[in-house]
Amino acid sequence: MQPDDYTRTVGRPLAAPVASAAVPDEVLVRRWQKGDLSGASVAIQRHERMVFAAAMRLLRNPADAEDAVQETFLRAHERIGTLRDGAALPGWLRQTCVRLCIDQLRRIRPLDLGEADHDAVDPRPGAPERAELRDVLERFEAALDTLPRGQRVVVVLRDVEGFDTRETAELLNISSDAVKMRLSRARAVLRAAIGEVPL
Repeated sequence: MQPDDYTRTVGRPLAAPVASAAVPDEVLVRRWQKGDLSGASVAIQRHERMVFAAAMRLLRNPADAEDAVQETFLRAHERIGTLRDGAALPGWLRQTCVRLCIDQLRRIRPLDLGEADHDAVDPRPGAPERAELRDVLERFEAALDTLPRGQRVVVVLRDVEGFDTRETAELLNISSDAVKMRLSRARAVLRAAIGEVPL
């Protein structure tokens, strides 16, 4: 498989579509590894939102996040043969994306922080609880944006993406102690800004 094969297939129907909900990632990966791009297409459609969300949390810019998503799937296509466990596809994609985003953060100027897009308040039952949750999330995002980039990235990797301390240290090329120190400082700032919300 060549990267051009992937580029030609993204965004248009393939000759042999796969019923996405019925086919496990393991089967899609095996098909993708054999050159069946319908497997790649379904896997991409299934996981692109998750990859975009991870990129947005780190890069804080939709255009940069979209670029990271495209690069993630191009890299995945080039290296799909190295993935031994198809069930690990979501984590593998997420880790690929996070590494690309961290590399980008190391290369670029300080981040441009854009305004988040939010829907209007929902008038349906349960709307007050959703509005309260939205308020907490908005305060969390605003507080997150005030953190120095090194602390913000650690919070996103540990508390949002779920990487453990060792994995976070490896991704950032810093010590586990440095991860713990940055995380402690960042959590203190976040608690002060939004109150005692479990992190």
